[in-house]
Amino acid sequence: MSTAASTTVSTELINDTSHGLIVGDIVRFNGLSGTGGIDASTDYYVSSQSLSANSFRVSSSLANAIAGTSIDLT
Repeated sequence: MSTAASTTVSTELINDTSHGLIVGDIVRFNGLSGTGGIDASTDYYVSSQSLSANSFRVSSSLANAIAGTSIDLT
């Protein structure tokens, strides 16, 4: 992901308007200030859970992304 994104920890969502991502896409974050549960420079997969045009959740593996098992943001 090359754009700036924000998070909503209470809903576990990463917000990025019109991101264009699909389930299983690999994303990497250089850092999300104030958000735990995501490590910088680690590959994550877009989850099927709560995927919308403007927000998404991430998973630790492709299998988890397909199954809708997402990482908890803290």
